[in-house]
Amino acid sequence: SPARPTRRAPPASCNAPFLVSYSFLAVQAVEQARGIAWTSVFASTALAFFVMLGFTRNWRIAVLATTTILAIVFTDCGLIHIYGWSLDVFEAVCITILVGFSVDYTVHLGVAYVEAPKHLAGDRAARTLHAVSTLGISITGGAASTAGACLFLFPAQILFLPKFGQFMLTAIVVAFVYAMGAFSALLACLGPVGSQGDLRTLATRLIGRATSTQQPPPPL
Repeated sequence: SPARPTRRAPPASCNAPFLVSYSFLAVQAVEQARGIAWTSVFASTALAFFVMLGFTRNWRIAVLATTTILAIVFTDCGLIHIYGWSLDVFEAVCITILVGFSVDYTVHLGVAYVEAPKHLAGDRAARTLHAVSTLGISITGGAASTAGACLFLFPAQILFLPKFGQFMLTAIVVAFVYAMGAFSALLACLGPVGSQGDLRTLATRLIGRATSTQQPPPPL
């Protein structure tokens, strides 16, 4: 049988292909916005944990505060579905800055709990009451002023602004309720007493154990 001629690909006559469908580009933009939103949420939560750890120098407070922040974020994301919104670019932008609104009130209560007077060091309930009584008024005033500012976005004609105002108002209310309710309850039940969770005490113990194991045994 005669040999078949070898087929070769035609030479390239154009540059690299690119997308021209605006619908496909819109879908791709939404997917990228969603990915960036969730990445920023978890990165911001991790950063909030280390910031809380640095300010309070207590890992128990940092863990309780981070747990409360995650609960606030999940609650706000659930309310997006209740409002009937889809996770588009607008909602992804709101979720991106959500942790920043969620961390404020919780951090203030956590720092006030740690800085309670020394005679309250052994009483969780007393330290929690001290934190709420000293900073509760400031937290309430800050939440009220921010919520009042969000109300001015509702009459706006631009489509994004009323939705942004509703989302921020929801985030502030949820963060305030969780900080004054759930986080205060966690501090009253599981908050550190004495030197529990203190990084300086933990570092001193670890250094003491390391130096004790390096010392030679006493002679017989």
